[in-house]
Amino acid sequence: MAQLALVPWSPTAEDFEVIDVITAIAEESEAAAVALAWLRSKGAVPIIGARKLEHLVSNPGEVALTTEQIEALDDVSRPAAALHGEVGRMLQFAGATVDGEASRVYSPLVQSDVRC
Repeated sequence: MAQLALVPWSPTAEDFEVIDVITAIAEESEAAAVALAWLRSKGAVPIIGARKLEHLVSNPGEVALTTEQIEALDDVSRPAAALHGEVGRMLQFAGATVDGEASRVYSPLVQSDVRC
């Protein structure tokens, strides 16, 4: 008997816009392979959590995205709110880049006596 996954959120209209673009690009391949290729185009190293061997075999490295496809995915997935200033700096960790700005150590952390 299959188990139901408890998901604390439902996809939003914005999520479905991204899903629609991925699905359109994936006409001749799997949507998951397109999503993985998009992540790899950004320098990410996705950790694949396939439940079946055929999913694992079908996904890695099979899709090469064009510049136009990457731009379409970037455009539709761009965050609506920019994270500038102090809020953006608080969200940057371990080399993360937010809105094109490389991370620095958040100043209150430097001043704190608490260390891990």
